[in-house]
Amino acid sequence: MKQLETQDVTKTFYLILPFFMHISMACDISNVREYNCRGEGGSLAKLTCNCLPDAEVIVKPNCIQEYSTSEIEFNDCRSVTFEAKSVDMRNLRQINLNRIQSIAFTENSISWYGDVRRDSQDERFDITVPALKVRVRDSVVSSIASHAFSGKINEIIFDGVTFDEIQPLAFSNLLQTEKIVIKNSTIRSLGVYAFKKFGTEMLDLNGVAADLVPSRAFSNLRVYQSFTINNCSFNTVRSDGFIIEQPTLFQVTHSNISNLNTEAFNVAARGKVLFKNNTFGIVGDRAFDKITKKMFSIILISFSTQTRSNIFQDIP
Repeated sequence: MKQLETQDVTKTFYLILPFFMHISMACDISNVREYNCRGEGGSLAKLTCNCLPDAEVIVKPNCIQEYSTSEIEFNDCRSVTFEAKSVDMRNLRQINLNRIQSIAFTENSISWYGDVRRDSQDERFDITVPALKVRVRDSVVSSIASHAFSGKINEIIFDGVTFDEIQPLAFSNLLQTEKIVIKNSTIRSLGVYAFKKFGTEMLDLNGVAADLVPSRAFSNLRVYQSFTINNCSFNTVRSDGFIIEQPTLFQVTHSNISNLNTEAFNVAARGKVLFKNNTFGIVGDRAFDKITKKMFSIILISFSTQTRSNIFQDIP
C-alpha cells in the first residue's frame, strides 16, 4: 500500500514539474525577446537589457536569477515597472536605469535588506557591509510610491530625471546609506514626508527644479557629513520644508527661491552653514531662525523689494 502511495506521489511530481518549470522560464526576464537581455561576467554576472522599441518591462519577484546576478541594467525601454519585492535578491548590488521613457517604482519595490533584520532603526554607512546601489539617468519617473525605497541602499542617484510624482514616505527606513543625489532634475509633485526619518552621509540637490517643496518634504533626516543645495530653482519652500539634523556642512549656493516661508530651513548643523550667490524673492519673517550652527556665512545674496527686514533677527 505504501509503495503504491509513493508511486502516486512521484507520478504527480513529474506531472506538475514541467508546469512549474514553464512558469519559471516564462517569468525569467532574460527570456523575453523584447527586453533583449544578455548576461556578462562570471559567477556574479551583470544582466544588461537593451530594450527593443516599445518594450514595456515589468520586473516581478523571482523573475531575475537570484544567485547569478549582481547587477541589472535597463536601457532605452518604453517603460519599466518594478513590482513589490522584485529586486530583493541577496547577491544583487546595483541597478542602472538609462533613457527610460517611464519608470514606476511600486510600494516595497526597491526593498533590499540582505541579512539584516527589517525592524532595524538605524545603520550608518559601512563600506564593508553589502548594500544596493540605484542609479537612474536621463529618464522619466512617473511615480515613486510610498515605501518604494527601503532597506540597505548605500547609493541613490537620479541624474537628468523628470519626476512626475514622489509620494509621501517614498524614501523611508533606509539603512547603510552613503549618498542621495538628485541632479539636473525636475520634480513636478513632491509629497509631504517624501524623505522621512533615515540617515545618510550626504544629501546633494544639484540643479533641481520644483514648484513646491511642501512642509516636511525632507523630514527628520540625519545627514552626517554634507547637505548641499546648489543651482536649484524652487518657487515655494514651505515652513519646515527641510528638517535636517547633524550635517557638518550645510550650504545653499547659486539657487533661486521665489517664496521662502518662515522657518523653511530647520537644520541643526554641527559645523559650517553657508549661503552664497542666491536670489530670494518673498522671504518670510525669521526664515532662517531654525538654523543652528557653529559658523554661519551669508555671501552675495540678492533680495527682491518684497523681502522683509527682520528675516535675520533671531539668528543666534
